Amino acid sequence: MKLFKKRWHRLPIGILTVMLLACLVAGSAFAAFSPVTQTITQEITEPPTPSSITADPITLPDVVAGESWGCQAFPGAVVVVVGDGDANKYLHLRIDDTTTGAYDVFAGNITSKAEDNPMGSLVALGVTYTQTGPAPNILEASFLLTKEGTYTFEQTVCGIAGNTPGSQEVKWIYTLEDLPYQP
Repeated sequence: MKLFKKRWHRLPIGILTVMLLACLVAGSAFAAFSPVTQTITQEITEPPTPSSITADPITLPDVVAGESWGCQAFPGAVVVVVGDGDANKYLHLRIDDTTTGAYDVFAGNITSKAEDNPMGSLVALGVTYTQTGPAPNILEASFLLTKEGTYTFEQTVCGIAGNTPGSQEVKWIYTLEDLPYQP
């Protein structure tokens, strides 16, 4: 109790000691937990472009049973977007030969001119189906797309209709694959 009897400028030394210790503890606690400002810098980029294939439905007009309809072209009928990280993939075109029964001969191709794709060169795939005859069926083809971007294709369809009138839907199947078509 002697601390409370001694005085410094008329204040008890014990009270001054307790106040100084309280300030020291509070100050050190505040110094230990003082706010820190952190700056975060980040670059915000466009989301990756997913790859996609769009093929518009095609209706062949004026097809007569047993006759050739020649070739009909459909500009812009197929659009392939090779997205981020998908360059150097193979575009596969496959014709489902179980859907070609109404035709004696059915052939087609898709072509993208140099100005219609990011590779700057001609891209072409073709398929052929024959009901009879010596020509081999080429039911699948592939082409390596080496650059990301949009490829716009013209689709050409040629053939000779079978002798039976009716309706026929031929399936063309497009995919992007890591490996080329292996016959």
